[in-house]
Amino acid sequence: QRRVRGVESGRIEGRVDPPKWISANYIGRMRGIQGNRNSCYLDATLYAMFAFDSTMDYMLSSPLDSDLRKDIQVRLREEVVNPLREGGFVGAEHMRQLRDLLGRASSLEGLQDEEKEPEELLSMLFTEIFCIKPLLSFRDGNSNEISHVNLCQILLDRDPNSNTTMPNNPSLEKLLPHIKGNVG
Repeated sequence: QRRVRGVESGRIEGRVDPPKWISANYIGRMRGIQGNRNSCYLDATLYAMFAFDSTMDYMLSSPLDSDLRKDIQVRLREEVVNPLREGGFVGAEHMRQLRDLLGRASSLEGLQDEEKEPEELLSMLFTEIFCIKPLLSFRDGNSNEISHVNLCQILLDRDPNSNTTMPNNPSLEKLLPHIKGNVG
């Protein structure tokens, strides 16, 4: 169970669906994911992926090929996602243990104590831990080389002298032509 002054948030087995609405359980002090040693990138990314949405839940139960990956999956599900969804809080010790396991299983250096970009974390989770096949394919207009990726960061350069305007909420179809080598 959750100890307010400590770092424990408990372990909850099985599947916990995300809450249908935000209640008092998710607001205030000692809520969310308790950070530890530059973990904000991990805390915020996992919170966004799992706290109130089930889109990424397939990662919590898909078959994996190694004991280390399976251990990461179980810890993520039972010590992070489920307590977050049920009690609105995950203690720092659970996050430290998850970071240690991720550090052992991935090529991304410094996971235990250094800041990382959320894109690096997501790429590592998708490719190295959960072995998700690339979701996107892009063809380079110059070389015709095809890149297969799970993530594509779309950055728009705003030219104040340009006559073209981008709507406030453009569709993905309108954004894709503006990709400037940010596929990764």
